[in-house]
Amino acid sequence: MAVESQHLTIMGEGKLTGVQQQTPDKPGRPVEVTWKRMLDGQGDIVDVEGDVVAKSFDADGTVNTATGQRVRMATTRPTTRPTTQPAIAKKPTTRPTGELDVMANRVIQSITLSGSAVCNSVLNDKIGTLLRRFHVASEVIQFMQKEEKAKELVIPGPGRMLFEDFRPVANDADAKERAMDPMGMRGTTAFGWKERLTYSEKASQLVMTGDVIVAREPTQGEKHEPMVIQGDRIVADIVPQDQLPPPGPAAKPGAAAAMNIGGMETKVQLKMVHVEGNVTARNEQLYVVANEIDYDPAAHLLTVRGKGRQRARQLDPKNELETASFDEMVWNTQTNQVIRATNLQATRRQ
Repeated sequence: MAVESQHLTIMGEGKLTGVQQQTPDKPGRPVEVTWKRMLDGQGDIVDVEGDVVAKSFDADGTVNTATGQRVRMATTRPTTRPTTQPAIAKKPTTRPTGELDVMANRVIQSITLSGSAVCNSVLNDKIGTLLRRFHVASEVIQFMQKEEKAKELVIPGPGRMLFEDFRPVANDADAKERAMDPMGMRGTTAFGWKERLTYSEKASQLVMTGDVIVAREPTQGEKHEPMVIQGDRIVADIVPQDQLPPPGPAAKPGAAAAMNIGGMETKVQLKMVHVEGNVTARNEQLYVVANEIDYDPAAHLLTVRGKGRQRARQLDPKNELETASFDEMVWNTQTNQVIRATNLQATRRQ
């Protein structure tokens, strides 16, 4: 039988272990897949059904878990094969072999999780304290990589995503000062949307649409309440993957957060964030309603704008009454100060 036409079917509950390779030039990582109903692998496609749980393990101790009622993996054989070749696939079988033969000598092109899909990526320290976590949940989650430097994440429905980073801050004054920025990615940052999320490595962009909300929970030592932002659409420009600094055990200013879908990973470091449509931004000291907001993480500047005759408004966070209106305002998120405001007018109340 030709390798390309191999067929592996396992009916009923089962478990397979093997090695997953994300790209031909990188070493594989251990992977474990369990299911309750069936596994069917034929050619380049592997389908798994019934309370599927896929786990992979990174060299730094990170545990990646993907769950769903159904998982489909599309694979391909690399044009440049790794120096150490995986085991040659065995003949078709109806029983678990303890080795993921349908994945032998293959690179994953795409993973589709469906039916209450959830992905978690967790890194703990030696005593079990959480250092870093990525979580995403939706009905369907798709991650694709059909060519080098072209990863894509598509979530075609409502969902939620969580980044947590509790690694110790790098031991320098600049890192410690920047860690206090309420718009930073340290601590807990939660995202929610009602329509769609897409990520493109080629475009270096992450887009969420439909009543989007971004919120951060306070981390130990923060001096003020973090910001909550809502809008119809958020577009985040991401630092290109080949420009990211190497990861380390300590969190650096603006450090990249890892998104891991079934063991396929990409790093996200914000370059610029644009929020548009019915925008609100609020913390305990500032509450604005606007048409659009731009956030520059490196400069710690939040720019709030109105549109035409629809001026942006500043409200009192305590009683939500309007205090002023303006065309544009620039706010330093690190110092919690307004840098400038264009055509600012105080609102008079009787």
